[in-house]
Amino acid sequence: MENLVGQHYVAWLEEKGFSDWEQYYLAPTGTMDPSIEYTWGIPEEYHYNTFIAEKTNDLLESYHNQEENFFLWASFPDSHPPYLVPEPWTSIYDPDQLTIPEMVPGEHDRNPPHFKFHLWSKKFQL
Repeated sequence: MENLVGQHYVAWLEEKGFSDWEQYYLAPTGTMDPSIEYTWGIPEEYHYNTFIAEKTNDLLESYHNQEENFFLWASFPDSHPPYLVPEPWTSIYDPDQLTIPEMVPGEHDRNPPHFKFHLWSKKFQL
């Protein structure tokens, strides 16, 4: 999925005993090919959103215990196109029962120009 996986996240994976993490960051998950099933085989407990949540909670607890003022920004990159997610999130919903909102013409007209250059923008013809 991610071509730049590494650093603190990989150290965390290996501390958790998940030494074969590299197999989850190679093709076919690293493609936007819509013919591929959108299930990411990585176990949920090793997904990078779990890493982000755990580290965020650790920081919150640390600042709380020290009674320090703080500002914390936690950014969770998934889920976004192509919506590769681990189980149980892949099969928790029936795709035939979901409604995907349509783009509203002009809804991004006031956004900065770089919004028009995202991979998904061509699909929605912004």
